[in-house]
Amino acid sequence: MNNPIFLFQFATILGLFASVGCASMQQAYQEQVCNENGGYEQGMNDANTGKPMDQSFARGCEGVTRDTAQLGYRKGYNAGLAHIQAQKPSTEINVNFGNSSTKNFYCEVHAFTKTFSAWGGTELEARVKAKNNCTEHYNEMHCNEIECKH
Repeated sequence: MNNPIFLFQFATILGLFASVGCASMQQAYQEQVCNENGGYEQGMNDANTGKPMDQSFARGCEGVTRDTAQLGYRKGYNAGLAHIQAQKPSTEINVNFGNSSTKNFYCEVHAFTKTFSAWGGTELEARVKAKNNCTEHYNEMHCNEIECKH
């Protein structure tokens, strides 16, 4: 076992197996990752798991495939972010606990010689309606003085 020739041959054979193994792993990586679909999938996964966008995602790819994979990655990442945004619940809040058809608030907007008015179930609803009535005729800057009554 301490024979130097045997050790040299063993090391050489081991090195050949390692290089063949690395070459096949690199080829598998190129086939799976270094294309638009591979990049898209990885980008989507990174976005969905909350990882930051990896600007050097395709560093192991060669030539044109690097650009293609990186483009796919960006598309996938952006699609993943859009998917996450679409899943978030809306933040609409209904502050009118009573009958929504009840018109409890009355607001007026005075613009030049005209008065625009509206009723609403909430003061905010009445303000918005009155202002919208005014802006149908005048620029919004002339419709900011709103008076409301309960």
